[in-house]
Amino acid sequence: MRPIRPVCMFGLLAAVLVVLGCARKPPEPSLEKLYERRGEPIAGVDLSALEGRKIVIDPGHGGVFSGATGVGGLRESDVNLGVALYLWGLLDEAGAEVTLTRSTDKDFVDGDSLRLRDDLEARVEIVRQVDPDLFISLHHNAEPGGDSTFNEIQIYHKLDDGGPSLDVARLMAGHLLLNLGEPDCRVLPGNFYVLRNSPSPAILCEPSYISNPVVENKLKLAEKQRLEAESYFLGLVDYFSRGVPRVTALLPADETDESRPPIEAVFASGAAVDASTVRIALDGEDLEVSSPEPGAFLAFPGRHLAGGWHVASASARSIGGNASRAAHTRFRVMTTPAVVNLTRKPRKANPPCPQKICAAVLDANGNPVADSTLVEFIWDGGKAERATTGGIASVYVGRDLDFDRTYIAAVCGGVPGDLKLGGKTGPGAISGFVTGEDGRPLAGAVVVEPASRVSAVTDTDGFFVIKAAGEVTSLEITRKGYRKNYFFIQRDEAPVVRLERMYASLPAATTVTVDPAGGGEPGWNGPGGTRASDLNLAVASKLAHLLAGAGMNVRLTRRDDVAMTPEDRVRVSEAAGSDLFVSIAHVLGAETSARIGHYHNSKRGIARPPPMWCSRRAARRSGLSTPPRLHLQAATASPGRAPCGREPTPCSSHCSPSGVSETRTLSRSKST
Repeated sequence: MRPIRPVCMFGLLAAVLVVLGCARKPPEPSLEKLYERRGEPIAGVDLSALEGRKIVIDPGHGGVFSGATGVGGLRESDVNLGVALYLWGLLDEAGAEVTLTRSTDKDFVDGDSLRLRDDLEARVEIVRQVDPDLFISLHHNAEPGGDSTFNEIQIYHKLDDGGPSLDVARLMAGHLLLNLGEPDCRVLPGNFYVLRNSPSPAILCEPSYISNPVVENKLKLAEKQRLEAESYFLGLVDYFSRGVPRVTALLPADETDESRPPIEAVFASGAAVDASTVRIALDGEDLEVSSPEPGAFLAFPGRHLAGGWHVASASARSIGGNASRAAHTRFRVMTTPAVVNLTRKPRKANPPCPQKICAAVLDANGNPVADSTLVEFIWDGGKAERATTGGIASVYVGRDLDFDRTYIAAVCGGVPGDLKLGGKTGPGAISGFVTGEDGRPLAGAVVVEPASRVSAVTDTDGFFVIKAAGEVTSLEITRKGYRKNYFFIQRDEAPVVRLERMYASLPAATTVTVDPAGGGEPGWNGPGGTRASDLNLAVASKLAHLLAGAGMNVRLTRRDDVAMTPEDRVRVSEAAGSDLFVSIAHVLGAETSARIGHYHNSKRGIARPPPMWCSRRAARRSGLSTPPRLHLQAATASPGRAPCGREPTPCSSHCSPSGVSETRTLSRSKST
């Protein structure tokens, strides 16, 4: 479907100039020239680059998901399949290993399931099994606003894959322009289900609009479907002929006992690698690269690495300009323990309050050893084994061992450390634990001594220490999403405080991204001088505060008056792993009620409209002529699914000037 484009000041200015006669509208291209003839030859083209290439072709839609339908009744799913079969034949004859996700009019849902997500996931699973050099999903577009004259080429590549997916999309666009007779073409990032979940480089192609009767009549003809397939074929020949580098080995691949291990990337000999483009990164930081021999590249960390897991990546471009798929390796540095330091918190324990004994284990370079390194604690009358996290392992006096113990030792890798115990604190030093209703420790709870207002925050064990000047008789404990609780100190009872959740039905660790539409635009939107993007940010900030207070993890796409692309908004949501994406917009118009939109088949995006009084009140306060409109969508992936692997156009044509509809199209959702 054609994305709804946001209105901008430049567009309005251009429209004014046209009306005033200061600009002329360019002549419309002749639609009759579409699909007229191929603009470049196939005969004599060197097809050797396709030999042995693995390609998965996905004819979009099929079965119960027929896709768009032209005014004359032509179904998109039928055209997609026709083009795919022609393309399959051309590639197969050229020696490529081609897999079709479907070769008949079928879908991939079983039994009573009609969920589009199941259909799309089945197509992606085929890609995972084949692990092709390229995945290409074939579609045809439709104009949601009813403009039957509109037509253009759209090629989508995987969002944030500026390497092979973008390379093939750009080349494919050029060949479609040359051969289909359509002068307008856009290469766009896409976060559609089949793209974002494909492990291989992937593109989704919309070469024309089936909602245009001229295009529809052309695509009814087998020869025009073949012409389109030949255009794709020539694009693929061009892409693979430029060479596609491939990383065959990236080391180390498992464990290493070196604190500065060499990172080695080896490329296949098939495509000549441009050495100046080789990139090797460690934990996201680029390293200096050398080449000891052709096809092999080496880099060293600039510092000694801490024990534990690290991630290295490697990529390059061929001398023809094509990027390789980025290769990744995850390896574990297992350095030898050299020092074991024991500390306690608080320094002296006053029973029955617990005391935390920490063993910090460092290697010879002073870095923490790897997580899960075992440390054995030994005291008079007992012992316990604990694993390190961040180089630290711990036990508790008063929980793991009795208060009357006077000595404790810790041994890791044969390296010992020891600590004397005993002694008492002065009045008022209190330590304890905070847990949830299930008894699990709660990190981040705030513990306050009411008289002095001295406070502490619980660690990952739920442990806290309050050091007040006078005697402590009670504690006040709070945490976002939990009800406040009080604990009254008893001489024979260690503080173990349980907190109850405010909203028991709310899934734990729910993450919400709140998107204030707009940002960075010049001018004023409201008759009272209020700018919509400022109001959006104010409302979004208040909403974020309320949601955080309910215990949710909240992310704002923007906190200042800055311009953001739809892709940038999606990246914020993706990085946060959001379960819900809420976009807030205020628009100009004559509407009298608030609107809440959601994706048509996104159960988690469905919401009820607010009361009418809320709409009127918001309109009065905003100074705008319309009340707020909320765009609600389920996310972590994308809010909805269209019957094609790309998200649908919003069910309402309303869209904020910031491009909320584009953000919707790109954003992703864990579940439908």
